[in-house]
Amino acid sequence: MKKHGPFAIAAFILVAGVAAPSAQGKPWISTADGVEVNWARLTARFEGIAVSGLADREGLKGLERTAWRNGYEKAGPALDRILKDQYTVLGMQDHWQAAGDESLANARDEVKKSVKSLNATFFASGAIEVSMEAALQAGFANALKKAGAGGAKVSQSEVSGGGLVLKLPASAGPSVAFWLIDSSGKVLFEPSKASGLALAQGSMGRWFRGEIDQEVSVIIGKDHEVMKVSEVRGGNRFVVDPTQFAALRENTLKALVDGKVALVGPR
Repeated sequence: MKKHGPFAIAAFILVAGVAAPSAQGKPWISTADGVEVNWARLTARFEGIAVSGLADREGLKGLERTAWRNGYEKAGPALDRILKDQYTVLGMQDHWQAAGDESLANARDEVKKSVKSLNATFFASGAIEVSMEAALQAGFANALKKAGAGGAKVSQSEVSGGGLVLKLPASAGPSVAFWLIDSSGKVLFEPSKASGLALAQGSMGRWFRGEIDQEVSVIIGKDHEVMKVSEVRGGNRFVVDPTQFAALRENTLKALVDGKVALVGPR
């Protein structure tokens, strides 16, 4: 969060939305241009600030609206780059069109519509800081669809019936799509095998750091299997042991199709 100097001591908090849930897991967090992306929840948080003076004319609500608007205008380009980066990571730069791509424009609109205020801090100076959160599923789904996801049928497996943890090396980085390959480069699993459920989620899995805990188990179920990724190659190609992949349970493979996957990197 941004610091506001000594006057922040006199601040008080007004809760304008739902409180953030207690942290049970260790989500994979990345930050770019003041926007914090939570890759376990597929959300982005950022702040908006309005300076003193407007409160005298429009009241506190008017000042809050100005902070919200300024925050989104500042975060908008960063959110757009976050979406665009997914095309780059997946080696699909040619699919990204800054203009003329109706589906991409719709994805941007969906992200904008999802923005909500989490809380507002009013300072003694008359300034206000609003913390906001945007859901990224719709924007990420656009890149995921370009990568080929959504063609497979949704499986009938339940979360409790199976799930998959991919233990990642330090070289891995968060992405909405991934390929599982063997050391020779043979593809064992790819985005085209992901179901509409994974597409609706906006990712083929959720990203964490550290150890598997309760929050991870909520997504993939307690009865999950673990597979180690030995190497990450360009475009998020994860090298795994083909023998271990072939031995995965049927429910685990169905969970992989539906995006019930926890991708866990080191702390």
